[in-house]
Amino acid sequence: GGFNEGFNVAEAVNYAPPTWLPYGLMARNQYARINRKSAIILEELCLIAAERRGSATKMAWIAGFLKELIDEEESRREQAMMHGCKSTQQIGLRSS
Repeated sequence: GGFNEGFNVAEAVNYAPPTWLPYGLMARNQYARINRKSAIILEELCLIAAERRGSATKMAWIAGFLKELIDEEESRREQAMMHGCKSTQQIGLRSS
Protein backbone atom coordinates (compact mmCIF):
# COMPACT_ATOMS: atom_id res chain seq x y z
CA GLY A 1 0.00 0.00 0.00
CA GLY A 2 0.94 3.62 -0.28
CA PHE A 3 -0.02 6.79 -2.02
CA ASN A 4 1.23 8.87 -4.89
CA GLU A 5 1.20 12.63 -4.92
CA GLY A 6 2.29 13.46 -8.41
CA PHE A 7 4.53 12.37 -11.26
CA ASN A 8 6.01 8.94 -10.69
CA VAL A 9 8.68 7.05 -12.60
CA ALA A 10 9.35 3.41 -11.81
CA GLU A 11 11.56 0.73 -13.28
CA ALA A 12 11.56 -3.00 -12.65
CA VAL A 13 13.94 -5.77 -13.52
CA ASN A 14 12.43 -9.19 -14.06
CA TYR A 15 15.54 -11.20 -13.37
CA ALA A 16 16.59 -13.49 -10.55
CA PRO A 17 19.42 -16.01 -10.42
CA PRO A 18 18.56 -19.48 -9.09
CA THR A 19 20.36 -18.66 -5.85
CA TRP A 20 17.56 -16.14 -5.16
CA LEU A 21 14.95 -18.92 -4.80
CA PRO A 22 15.49 -19.57 -1.05
CA TYR A 23 14.85 -15.87 -0.40
CA GLY A 24 11.68 -16.08 -2.48
CA LEU A 25 10.59 -19.05 -0.38
CA MET A 26 11.26 -17.15 2.84
CA ALA A 27 9.25 -14.19 1.52
CA ARG A 28 6.38 -16.46 0.49
CA ASN A 29 6.34 -18.06 3.95
CA GLN A 30 6.32 -14.64 5.62
CA TYR A 31 3.41 -13.57 3.42
CA ALA A 32 1.54 -16.76 4.34
CA ARG A 33 1.95 -15.95 8.04
CA ILE A 34 0.06 -12.69 7.53
CA ASN A 35 -2.46 -14.30 5.18
CA ARG A 36 -1.20 -12.48 2.09
CA LYS A 37 -0.65 -14.05 -1.32
CA SER A 38 2.77 -13.89 -2.91
CA ALA A 39 3.08 -12.25 -6.31
CA ILE A 40 5.50 -14.96 -7.39
CA ILE A 41 4.76 -18.65 -7.87
CA LEU A 42 8.09 -20.27 -7.03
CA GLU A 43 7.18 -23.61 -8.58
CA GLU A 44 6.43 -21.89 -11.88
CA LEU A 45 9.66 -19.89 -11.68
CA CYS A 46 11.65 -23.10 -11.11
CA LEU A 47 9.99 -24.84 -14.05
CA ILE A 48 10.69 -21.88 -16.34
CA ALA A 49 14.33 -21.84 -15.22
CA ALA A 50 14.59 -25.60 -15.81
CA GLU A 51 13.12 -25.25 -19.33
CA ARG A 52 15.87 -22.80 -20.20
CA ARG A 53 18.46 -25.34 -19.11
CA GLY A 54 21.90 -24.44 -17.98
CA SER A 55 24.89 -26.02 -16.38
CA ALA A 56 24.57 -29.40 -14.67
CA THR A 57 25.18 -27.65 -11.35
CA LYS A 58 22.35 -25.17 -11.96
CA MET A 59 19.96 -27.92 -13.03
CA ALA A 60 20.81 -30.06 -9.98
CA TRP A 61 20.27 -27.05 -7.74
CA ILE A 62 16.86 -26.31 -9.29
CA ALA A 63 15.86 -30.00 -9.05
CA GLY A 64 16.81 -30.01 -5.36
CA PHE A 65 14.82 -26.86 -4.72
CA LEU A 66 11.77 -28.27 -6.54
CA LYS A 67 12.07 -31.42 -4.39
CA GLU A 68 11.98 -29.21 -1.26
CA LEU A 69 8.85 -27.46 -2.54
CA ILE A 70 7.16 -30.78 -3.31
CA ASP A 71 8.03 -32.14 0.15
CA GLU A 72 6.61 -28.97 1.73
CA GLU A 73 3.40 -29.30 -0.29
CA GLU A 74 2.98 -32.97 0.65
CA SER A 75 3.52 -32.12 4.32
CA ARG A 76 0.89 -29.37 4.20
CA ARG A 77 -1.59 -31.71 2.51
CA GLU A 78 -1.01 -34.34 5.21
CA GLN A 79 -1.57 -31.71 7.91
CA ALA A 80 -4.79 -30.59 6.21
CA MET A 81 -6.03 -34.20 6.09
CA MET A 82 -5.22 -34.64 9.79
CA HIS A 83 -7.31 -31.54 10.52
CA GLY A 84 -10.38 -32.83 8.70
CA CYS A 85 -9.82 -31.99 5.03
CA LYS A 86 -11.47 -34.75 3.00
CA SER A 87 -9.66 -34.28 -0.32
CA THR A 88 -7.27 -32.04 -2.22
CA GLN A 89 -7.31 -30.95 -5.84
CA GLN A 90 -4.48 -30.11 -8.20
CA ILE A 91 -4.70 -26.75 -9.97
CA GLY A 92 -2.80 -25.63 -13.04
CA LEU A 93 -0.13 -22.98 -13.26
CA ARG A 94 -0.91 -19.53 -14.60
CA SER A 95 -0.63 -19.31 -18.36
CA SER A 96 1.84 -16.75 -19.67
